[in-house]
Amino acid sequence: MRKVVGCFVVAIAFGALSACGTTNDADTNSSGTAASSSSTADASAGSSSTTAGTTAAGPKDEFIEAADAICTDVAKKTAALQIDLSAANTTDVAAQAGAIEQGATYGDEALAQLRALTPPPGEEATVSGFWDGIEAQVAGQREIASLVRANDLQGAQTSSQALKESGTQVNAQLEAYGFKACAN
Repeated sequence: MRKVVGCFVVAIAFGALSACGTTNDADTNSSGTAASSSSTADASAGSSSTTAGTTAAGPKDEFIEAADAICTDVAKKTAALQIDLSAANTTDVAAQAGAIEQGATYGDEALAQLRALTPPPGEEATVSGFWDGIEAQVAGQREIASLVRANDLQGAQTSSQALKESGTQVNAQLEAYGFKACAN
């Protein structure tokens, strides 16, 4: 039972970084980075322009593409951690907590890169709010790691569920803005 609960907590904690999630194959280009897409609505809203039959990305599209590339990278790193921990089939709470903390470190690194991006003009406050939401997810992940390390698996499970619910809200906001990898 302890291993099942522990693995559940670890899976949820890694899912907390889903705000910097994975892309599916249709959303990635041949180099493995997030592919940019433009919709007719975006073009009519002025976020991209068409010249001689080609679509040029506007500042928002370029921003989203750069952010999604960062999110794709962190998703690969956290997925590898989760796979390694699952393969170890461990009940060692220190190993579980360490993996969760490493995932949070990856989240911190990605967040620093995301905050270094220049948001589209006039959207600085909106984008800052997105990053604040991701930061709260990473902080929650660290809290879960502390609870796991203290062998408070019930507390970790409760915190994990709350983090999953708040992560769903963050992801919905990111998706509504146009992110792909960062919203999954």
